[in-house]
Amino acid sequence: MLPELSLTTKATTDASTSLVLVGDQLNRSVWPELQKLYGHGNELLCVTSNSARTRLASACKSRDSQFAAIWLWASAEEDIVALQQLPGHASSVVQLAFSPDDRSLVSVSKDRHVCVYALQPVHKRIVWTCGWAHDSRLFASGSRDDTMILWGHVASALSFSSAVTAVAFAKAEMSTEEGTYVIAVGLESGWVHLVEASAAADGKWEMTTIQSIRAHAATVTRLAWHPTTAGLMVSTSQDTSVVLLQLGRGEGGIND
Repeated sequence: MLPELSLTTKATTDASTSLVLVGDQLNRSVWPELQKLYGHGNELLCVTSNSARTRLASACKSRDSQFAAIWLWASAEEDIVALQQLPGHASSVVQLAFSPDDRSLVSVSKDRHVCVYALQPVHKRIVWTCGWAHDSRLFASGSRDDTMILWGHVASALSFSSAVTAVAFAKAEMSTEEGTYVIAVGLESGWVHLVEASAAADGKWEMTTIQSIRAHAATVTRLAWHPTTAGLMVSTSQDTSVVLLQLGRGEGGIND
């Protein structure tokens, strides 16, 4: 059944048209309806999809910024869900286009502006944790989708064997050279990984796991570095334990 507010069930008395039964449209039309997406305040003017068919972008008629936002949609299993709204225009967006590499979206509007949006990787499940780098240049987030994402000018993701539930950036003293970062990553499986991130030529981050420790028997809930002693950190877990860890290249000590 179609939703109650479906416009396809709206009656008409125009003699030049004929009524189409809902069942006929669903089962016999060349392009049967699969899903209706609600969100825009006015009629649509443009819609586009990326080449991977994982994202949709749409925009509607608008005379002010209230309804001029672009809606970004994502495919989630068999459904399409609203991902976010992209502000930037003050009037109707008349055309949208994804870049061939799917990393950018460009929009043009009646307000005489052209907006370019950089599409960042996003988590696919609950986001459990976050933390800032010591110099405030980037932050990390961890999710049940088994990934940690570094967010800067360009976001980069690193996959793990289980959900990421805790992250903590080390101080600059832990880095091997300027512009690199050391991050402790706690997992749902109880493991703690030490990751080093360095800037790549394309603006993304190259991440390498330099140490792994099975610190707990259950989910790691929080990680915190010692404020003055490099490599020393504490971790807490759903197994009710608090563990003192000595992390770093060539290190591997654990103290309860």
